[in-house]
Amino acid sequence: MTERRSIPREPRRELTDTDIDIEVAGIKAALEMGGLDFTDDAERVAREVLTGETRGEDAFNRAHDAIRARHGLG
Repeated sequence: MTERRSIPREPRRELTDTDIDIEVAGIKAALEMGGLDFTDDAERVAREVLTGETRGEDAFNRAHDAIRARHGLG
């Protein structure tokens, strides 16, 4: 099996503020159509990922750890 990190990727493109707003609106719409809330915290994390402040994998791991801790599975 191929290591995910070894797969060649396209160079990252810089997103404008408008690009980010459009992406966030799309995420919000998709979640709401699925009956889920798009919290302020979720929006903050989405923006962090889209601006490159954090990696998606790191954001996922933080959220997963928080959920496990909240349910005493830490």
